[in-house]
Amino acid sequence: MGEIALRSSYTLKEYYRNPTATAAALDAEGWYHTGDLGFRLDGHLYVTGRKKDLLIVGGRNFYPQDIEALVDGCPGAIPGRCVAIGVDDERTGTQRIVVLAETRKPPEEWSELEDHIRNKVLDALDCPLSEVHAVTHMWLLKTSSGKIARAPNLVRFRAEWVPPSRTSAPPAPRFSPTLVSMAWGVAVGVALYVMLVLRPNLSWGIYAGF
Repeated sequence: MGEIALRSSYTLKEYYRNPTATAAALDAEGWYHTGDLGFRLDGHLYVTGRKKDLLIVGGRNFYPQDIEALVDGCPGAIPGRCVAIGVDDERTGTQRIVVLAETRKPPEEWSELEDHIRNKVLDALDCPLSEVHAVTHMWLLKTSSGKIARAPNLVRFRAEWVPPSRTSAPPAPRFSPTLVSMAWGVAVGVALYVMLVLRPNLSWGIYAGF
């Protein structure tokens, strides 16, 4: 298994006004590195996926299409409307695998679907999923050719993800800073009134180090 590279008199020589892309794709011997992964067997070339889409978790490689094929078979998931993406985790130095699956199920049944997906992928591939989220139909982005776009969906997830059915207003603080200040003011006022008015001969003081 490796990256597929091509070389012939018909391949491109450079990217137009883009030397960075040219240097990344073409080596000194004229081989064009396609970014596709595959292998050769009995004189045939088999394409297995894209190099950029490969998911790496703890040194293990997982192909997103393998995960997505399993999700497509889960009851409640819309076939062909799911995506497995890798989110870089700087804390662990590896990736977190996130699965987004479209469904027509009501929101109260989403947790059951998410658990089913997580367990199925773990049993079949020994692949732990960091996050599984059910989403409404048509949430995922597609390419112009109608395929689920992994890279754009990764960008969208990282930039704006909020579980659609799980949003709620944050709980109100138990004590408002303004109310706390008012309470302290009342307490101090009552204490001063007692000491200065009701008990004028009471000795008192303030400890500056408090």
